[in-house]
Amino acid sequence: MAKHWADFQYEIYLNGMTGAVPRLPTDLTRLEELTERRLGPGPVGYVAGSAGDGSTARANRAALDRRRIVPRMLRDV
Repeated sequence: MAKHWADFQYEIYLNGMTGAVPRLPTDLTRLEELTERRLGPGPVGYVAGSAGDGSTARANRAALDRRRIVPRMLRDV
């Protein structure tokens, strides 16, 4: 298991070069579908409904929208 997030991303990238894909999908729509199949509608509805007024979910989404993934494949060169 990678110790740093960048190492984990690099591992996914290298594995992808051989055709291996991550165990969990990186597409959020597919991840939500997989979650619903595994957990069922009750737990998914609780979480998807933000278990309250949704302010935390909105704040989390806004925080994630401010971030971008910047691949750094040629590091330490």
